[in-house]
Amino acid sequence: MSWPERYGGGGLTPRHEYIFDQEGGRYELPTGIFSIGLGMCGPTLLAHGTEEQKTRYLPPMLRGEEIWSQIFSEPAAGSDSPPCGPRHSVSAMSGRSPARRSGRRAR
Repeated sequence: MSWPERYGGGGLTPRHEYIFDQEGGRYELPTGIFSIGLGMCGPTLLAHGTEEQKTRYLPPMLRGEEIWSQIFSEPAAGSDSPPCGPRHSVSAMSGRSPARRSGRRAR
């Protein structure tokens, strides 16, 4: 509601949006699927995005044509495919990385 009209918003004040959210909270509005985009990604684009990014991403986000998400992943936490992180160890004998022992970079 408070996003600029040129990006598809209502151009209203944050107070209007607050009142709408308070009133909407009394009902089971299907807004959960849009919460990451409208609550995090959109405001970040408004604050830090280029004009091109704002024009490209904000209107479809507000129309519900694109759904944004945030994904967390922790290697070796059980939810990933086989852990895909870098492997590095230090040789107890030399204190140097095995990848650098020969003076060449490991590939």
